[in-house]
Amino acid sequence: MKTQRFQFKTSEQEAIVNFYVEEYHFLSNAYPEKIVIQLNGIPFDNVETAYQAAKIADPAIQRKISRMRPEEAKKYVTHATTPDWKNVKYKIMYDLLWQKFYGNKDLGQKLLATGDREIVKLNTSGDIYWGVCKVDGSYVGENNIGNILMEIRQKLKNLE
Repeated sequence: MKTQRFQFKTSEQEAIVNFYVEEYHFLSNAYPEKIVIQLNGIPFDNVETAYQAAKIADPAIQRKISRMRPEEAKKYVTHATTPDWKNVKYKIMYDLLWQKFYGNKDLGQKLLATGDREIVKLNTSGDIYWGVCKVDGSYVGENNIGNILMEIRQKLKNLE
């Protein structure tokens, strides 16, 4: 996998980087929703569990996963069986996050309240596709979660 250097548009101090502090926990995919996230007609109560289920092509297994907590679903799903997963995972994540923020007015308002601040999913788990990691003093990663959240925020602004 090619490692992509990441450069903050502003600075790490000005960006929203920690989804686990109380103020920004609502940005986390594991945050329990006040609406039901739908995937193939199956209800989920958070984005992370729905995303893990989307990796599996079998609807019966997706239903089983829907009853799991996010951390259980991540451990349960060890590899994707959904055809063409590498090419569809971004769209699936975007659709799930759109449901979360468009479908829940409170969460949508919280996202809008972040203003124009850069959103960066900084992590230590090594996830450089969805987030950004610090490696040898430099940041690497694509920050796709942050990019999706900022895109949805802009889309919600345009709907006001």
